[in-house]
Parts: sequence; structure tokens; C-alpha cells
Amino acid sequence: MTLEKLDQAILAEVGDHWYKIARLVTRAAARLSPEVNQDSDGYDVVHKRIIELVETGVLDSQGNIDIPRESEIRLPAVPKQPPTRSNSP
Repeated sequence: MTLEKLDQAILAEVGDHWYKIARLVTRAAARLSPEVNQDSDGYDVVHKRIIELVETGVLDSQGNIDIPRESEIRLPAVPKQPPTRSNSP
């Protein structure tokens, strides 16, 4: 699975209103099935990417983003492009 596909699945579930990260993790993982398992390992992949998107300003957050049930995300007023990772070690 590519980062682009992961980002598309996450961003397809986010809107202008605040949404619990836990809800978005399960919904994005379901969009990516069977490439992402519907278990804690698959959810961790999606959750970690959401954290990266928050840290780079692609998504806004409130609450402790390390705890999906206690935090929320939304699209910022001025959207940014998701960062990409280089393939170099």
C-alpha cells in the first residue's frame, strides 16, 4: 500500500467538523481492506499516519492525538498537501 492510497482513505473520511480519531481510523482501515487488516496492527498503521498528517499541518487536531478516543481531527481552513517519505535509508 502506498502513502498516497493511505492518505486518500484518511482524507476521504475527514471533513470540516471535528471527528473522533478512533472513528476515522476504523473507517479508513475499512476502505483499505484487505490491504490493511481490521485489527490493532492495521489500525496502528492508520493512526500513525494520522499523527503525521496532524504534525505536518495537513489536519487540525484537538485533544491528545496519541489516544484516538480522546482526540478529534478535521480539515484545516487552508488545506496542505500530505508529506511524502523518501525511499532513501
